[in-house]
Amino acid sequence: MILLLAFFWPRFKRDDSKHNASMDKSYQKRTLYSSTQFEKIRITLDFQYFDGTSSDPLMCKNIGDSITWHDGNYQCTVEDIPNSTKIEAFKGTMNNVKDYLERFLKVIHYSDPILLKSDSTREKSIVEGTNISNTDLYLVFFLRPFGDNPFTSLSISKKDETYNRAVQANIYMQQSDLPDIVQSEDSEPNGEFYSILSFILRYTAISDQFIYKFHPKYNSNPYTSIVCNLTKYGKKFSILTTPHAHHFAIKNYGNSTFYGDDNNCPSGIVIEDSGNAAGGAPESTIYYSDISNSDSTNNKNGQFKRVSDVTMAFLLDSGNYEVNWSMGQPMIWGNKDSINGKFMKGWPLSPPQTTLPDNYFFNPNTPQNTAGYVGMR
Repeated sequence: MILLLAFFWPRFKRDDSKHNASMDKSYQKRTLYSSTQFEKIRITLDFQYFDGTSSDPLMCKNIGDSITWHDGNYQCTVEDIPNSTKIEAFKGTMNNVKDYLERFLKVIHYSDPILLKSDSTREKSIVEGTNISNTDLYLVFFLRPFGDNPFTSLSISKKDETYNRAVQANIYMQQSDLPDIVQSEDSEPNGEFYSILSFILRYTAISDQFIYKFHPKYNSNPYTSIVCNLTKYGKKFSILTTPHAHHFAIKNYGNSTFYGDDNNCPSGIVIEDSGNAAGGAPESTIYYSDISNSDSTNNKNGQFKRVSDVTMAFLLDSGNYEVNWSMGQPMIWGNKDSINGKFMKGWPLSPPQTTLPDNYFFNPNTPQNTAGYVGMR
C-alpha cells in the first residue's frame, strides 16, 4: 500500500502522487575522468517500443487484455489503447525537452559505451548489454496501463558507480497523461513541457538516489557533509549544505548558519520533508516556483515553473554537471527581490504566517485574491 501525504499551506498543496522513480544501483564501474572538459550533454531518445516500431509484449493492444508488470496485473481499458495523436505529441514534446537540456547542461563525455540494462519486471524488450556509443544519457520510453495506481509515470534509472550519474532511464508512461499537442518552452500551452522537464531533471539528476553522493567536480568521493538536520519550532528540517546550496542561502537569506532548537547547520536549501519526494527534492512550499520541486510534475501552469538557481545548485553540487546560467530565471514565490528587496527575518525556517507578506495568504472574503494566471494577463 502506498501512503500519500498532503501537506496544506496557504493557497496550494503539495501533491507528488503522479510520479515515482527508483534506482537500479548496479551498473558497470567507469574509469576516472581522463578529461576535465565539460561539453554539451548528448541525450538519446529511444521511442521504438513506445510508438510500436518494435514489439513490446507489455503494451496494451486490445480492450480487456491482461498485462502483468511492475508487480501488478492490469486490465487494458480504452484509454490504454495506443493513440497515435497523443504518442506523436509526446514524442515532439520530449524532443523539445531534449533540445532544452542539451542547451542547458554540460557533462564530461565518457569515452566508453553505455551498456543497456534490462528491467525484467517492467519490460521484456531491451537486449541486456547492448552497446550505445556517443551518448551521455539514454532514455527508453514505454506505454503501460496503470489502473487505479496513483502514479501515471515511472522512471527506473541506471547510473555509473564511479560518479553516480544517471546514464540510462527507462520511463513508463500512462497514455492519459500524455499531451494532446506538441509543446515547447515558449508554446501556449506549455504546462506539459515543463512537467516533463521537471520529471526528467528530478529522476535523472535530483533525487535522494543522487543527493547523498554529491561530490566535487573531478572527484568521485562524496562530500563529507551533505545534509544537516535540525528542529525549529517543533518542525524537523533537512538542509542541503553543499557549496552551491550554501551560497544560495547566503545570497537569498543573508545567513551563513541556520539556528535550530536542537542543532545548528550551515545555511542551505531546505529539502522536501513529506510525500513521495521526501528527502529528494527542494521543499515545495518554500521553493514553489522552482522547476525541481515535487509539485512541478503535476502543475500544468508551466508559466510559473522556472529553472532557478535552486535547481542549478543541485545540479552543480552533484559534481556531474555544468549549467548554462543564461537559461535560468529568478524565483518569484518567497524571493525577497520580488517583495521589497529585504531579507525576511526567520525565513525559511520560521512559520510562514510570521515571515511572508499578508497577501501571500488566501482570504476567501476578498474575491480578487482568487484571480488565476489567465485572468491576470
